[in-house]
Amino acid sequence: MKKLLTKSWAKIFAFVLLTVMALTITVSGFGLYSLIDSGIFTSNNEYEAQHKTIISVSVSYFWQQMALVENYCSVYFENRDKENSTALADFEEHFSEKNSNFFFVVTDQSGKELLRNYSNDDYQYSQASTRNMLLNERIETKDLSFRTDKERQEYIRMCERNYADVSHQNWEGDIDDDGKLDYVLKIRYTVWDKQTIHITGYVRSQLIVQDGFFEAANWVSNLFSLRYWLIVCCSISFLCGVFLLAFLSCGAGRKAGKEGIHLSLPDKIPFDLYVALPLLAAGYFIRLFIYNAYGGYEIADYIIYGIAPAIIWLPLVLSLPITFAARLKAGNWWINTILHKICRGVAYILRSLPLFWKEWLVCLSIAFIELAAFSFFKDNEKILIYLWLFEKLLLAVMVALAAIDIRRLLKGIGEIAGGNFKFVIDLKNMFPGLKKHGKNLNNINARMNLTVDELTKSERMKAELITNVSHDIKTPVTSIVNYVDILKNENGLPDKFKEYVSVLDRQSKRLKKLIEDLVEAAKASAGNMPVNLEPMDINLLLSQAVGEYEDRLSKQKLEMILTLSPNAPVILADGRMLWRVLDNLLSNLCKYALEGTRVYLSTEVSEEKVGVMLKNISNHQLNISGDELIERFVRGDSSRSGEGSGLGLSIARGLTELQKGSFEMAIDGDLFKTVLTFERCK
Repeated sequence: MKKLLTKSWAKIFAFVLLTVMALTITVSGFGLYSLIDSGIFTSNNEYEAQHKTIISVSVSYFWQQMALVENYCSVYFENRDKENSTALADFEEHFSEKNSNFFFVVTDQSGKELLRNYSNDDYQYSQASTRNMLLNERIETKDLSFRTDKERQEYIRMCERNYADVSHQNWEGDIDDDGKLDYVLKIRYTVWDKQTIHITGYVRSQLIVQDGFFEAANWVSNLFSLRYWLIVCCSISFLCGVFLLAFLSCGAGRKAGKEGIHLSLPDKIPFDLYVALPLLAAGYFIRLFIYNAYGGYEIADYIIYGIAPAIIWLPLVLSLPITFAARLKAGNWWINTILHKICRGVAYILRSLPLFWKEWLVCLSIAFIELAAFSFFKDNEKILIYLWLFEKLLLAVMVALAAIDIRRLLKGIGEIAGGNFKFVIDLKNMFPGLKKHGKNLNNINARMNLTVDELTKSERMKAELITNVSHDIKTPVTSIVNYVDILKNENGLPDKFKEYVSVLDRQSKRLKKLIEDLVEAAKASAGNMPVNLEPMDINLLLSQAVGEYEDRLSKQKLEMILTLSPNAPVILADGRMLWRVLDNLLSNLCKYALEGTRVYLSTEVSEEKVGVMLKNISNHQLNISGDELIERFVRGDSSRSGEGSGLGLSIARGLTELQKGSFEMAIDGDLFKTVLTFERCK
């Protein structure tokens, strides 16, 4: 079962089966509701209960027939004096005894019978309604005069709101007897006489015509015979549906061969929008169902406008708990909602109000001025247009000035980001709010400039200290080395003393090498070493370096794969410094590369640059980054079992940068890669 939770085909099959179960519950539930509502399961008289069910199912068809009777009455009163009216013939044919199980009687307020289709006193259901009919249409006209055009327009608007039957209107200006201009309105409208009628509809007891009542009776009869099967079917479908829904909810967000929760495309739709879709669809389908149920002719309308939409609507509803389970597992069901985004936006605006309260005040003031102007000058469009143009022009100027100030701030931010700590933003004529931010940026830049100067001074003092101390230590160390050499050549020393002298010799030379490296690293870092850049064939230098280290590489069982560019690239470099860089890299290679592996050394050439790439596998686990490894006194051998000083790579980088090159190092697992880049000499 756990394996099936991650299988896509199993989920698709389960969802299709769940939809079928839900559709079965809907159909059987509708039938059971109709039977329970009519009292079939509790009534002692099954015939009466079945009859009640037929009436409840066909009531919509009954009122549709009543609406047709109203139309029939309208056509009848308009055409009763005419001969051979086609409209009347159509209604009479529809309501004839051979075509309808429905008959009716129409009377006026006094009870006088005005219209009926046929006489049949044997009926099983009846209802009456009262309607006001508009009869005897006639056209009337009248002329109205107004003292001002404004009064005339207000009357026209009143007519448009209250008299939907106004068919024509025009106006003209006339000079009356007192020499003043009158505004005359000629209006033509339709008038109907109103008459109240009573309509009583009946459904005959014996349904002999195959109309909507007949179809309803057959449908209820079949439903009644299957009433116990409906209970079984609905119960089994409900239990299966619960199991399938639980299965899909447990498997939501899980995929075969992948750990964790993985949301599908539907799961990424905002959840409140996902909930709204079934609700909107339900509202639309219910409205469509009600409209067509009352306007339909057959019981099949229940299937067309009820069950058919449910096939579309049910999958949306059933997917809601499944997608909610996936979102709940991923922990983002609330974050991925439109409401959450709106709340965040509102919270952001509220938090920003204290920062931009002046701008908000200006916007509210402009809105208030516009509202006041529309109120005072609503009858004078020209003044409103002039005021609007003046306001927009003034606003455009203010926005342009603000944009210029913002551009100054952005330029200052760009200069600071580029490392120009001496740049000062011009705050002259700047808006107060933006001027405050400009001052803060200038203060930040000044403090950063001061901090950089202090760090540079500290670094220079540190380099000078190392150089001076190293120089002072170098003299006694040299004496120690010389006297150790004398002791080594002394004859007659006991074997034990010779062993001590050997240790002193080894350690004193190591100390001397460390001091030399310290001095060189300090000089390289401070840039105090003389540099003599000249054209140099990098391929030739690499070949010589590999030749020098061939024995050491063989001793460490390292196979060198040298790939040189055929273009014979020439670079600008200092030969002595570059040799020291390569010497440090190859020396580290022999110390720390994994025995029995290949080492790759290659050159790459572009139009402007020449790159040297060295790659090897480390014999120790590298759990630090390349930048950390280049720092002074840092070694890849964390146990520090070798005799390296940890300065080789730092010296190599300093010497490379003195030659206007770049030194980059990358570590990927145990792969150790160094890239040197120099300017190409054309």
